[in-house]
Amino acid sequence: MKQSFGTAWRKLISSKINPAEVSSTQKLCSDRKRFCTHWKNVGFCKGLFSSFMMENCQRSCKTCTDEYDDKYSK
Repeated sequence: MKQSFGTAWRKLISSKINPAEVSSTQKLCSDRKRFCTHWKNVGFCKGLFSSFMMENCQRSCKTCTDEYDDKYSK
């Protein structure tokens, strides 16, 4: 039997992500973009690009506290 759109939508928005299902490769404190260090050095952690940087370059901008290695650390 096919679900109605409303039923499927309610299931989707009411679902919760179980922390145990989060991949171990997803780090809380990481740089998600290759050029984060460069962007930090030219001042993008503050100003016009700060919201992008806080989301994608947490380690370079020092906005997190864990000690995980980032995707582009080497």
